[in-house]
Parts: sequence; structure tokens; C-alpha cells
Amino acid sequence: MHAVPACMHGIGTDGVVFNNATDTYLVGTNERLLKWKPEHTADLVVLRVPATSDLLPCKFVLCAQNQGVLIPVSDRLLLDTPEARRLVEQHSIENKSLAGATVLECVGVYVSAGWAEVNAGGVAWRPTHVRHEKQAPNSVQTYENVHAAAADQLDEQAIVAYLTTK
Repeated sequence: MHAVPACMHGIGTDGVVFNNATDTYLVGTNERLLKWKPEHTADLVVLRVPATSDLLPCKFVLCAQNQGVLIPVSDRLLLDTPEARRLVEQHSIENKSLAGATVLECVGVYVSAGWAEVNAGGVAWRPTHVRHEKQAPNSVQTYENVHAAAADQLDEQAIVAYLTTK
């Protein structure tokens, strides 16, 4: 991020949005914008699925929303930190109601196949903190976009190449 203007040095950000200098601002989705974040995050709700027997523990499923209805999107939770485990234990819900649901910010982490926490390679989600200001999780479409970005890691060279071709 050496291209950030000097007046922005030392100011905390969670990402950068690149816009062509000759484009006008568009309200809504603008396919010509490029958003870059050091971490790919999604705001999700954790649903606790009860155990089916005494031998099987309960299962956790991450949910996004579609028109106010919780939709399961992933069961790939990464509970490899004490904070992630605490957040899931404290804020998971048992019913699919948005009422009273706590939204957690989750970081998409690309993991290799065979990692102990995740059966196969791909993106897993580590809860990091509560989003107190949010009443609902991200939409399914936003989740899918963040998942795709987390699965396809870009480095600085790829960003520069993208920007110079648009």
C-alpha cells in the first residue's frame, strides 16, 4: 500500500476502494470498482444444530440472509482460537429467527486440504468479533462474493494488472 497518500499514513482502514479517475460515482453496485481488503470478512450469524445422538456433538452452521430470512451458507467454522470458540459458544442461536441473533464478523481463511479443523481444502471462517451495529448478517450474494475473493487470493501485482487493464 505504498501508493496511499501521505495524508492517510497512520490512519486505520479496513480496505481500499479503487475507482477510475474519469468515472462518476454510481449509487449501488459498480462493476468497475475494485475493493481490496487485507482480510476477507463476512458478517454472519452462527446457527447451532442440536446433536442427533449422545455420540455426536452439536454442529454449527454459518448463515447469511435473503430478504430477512436466515440461509445456511457454510459449516466450515475455524475455531482455532480461544476467541473464536468463545464467540460461537456465547452467540450461536438455535432457531432460524433474526430476532435476537448476534452478527459476528468472520474472516475467510484459505486452508490446505487435510488441516485438522477442516476436512478438505478451501475457505473456512474464523469468527473474530461481534458487530454490535448490525441488525442482520450480510446477504447471500455478499457472502458469495467474499467467499470467491477469499478463495482467489490476489497479491499487489495482480491488483496493478487488473487496474491497468480496466
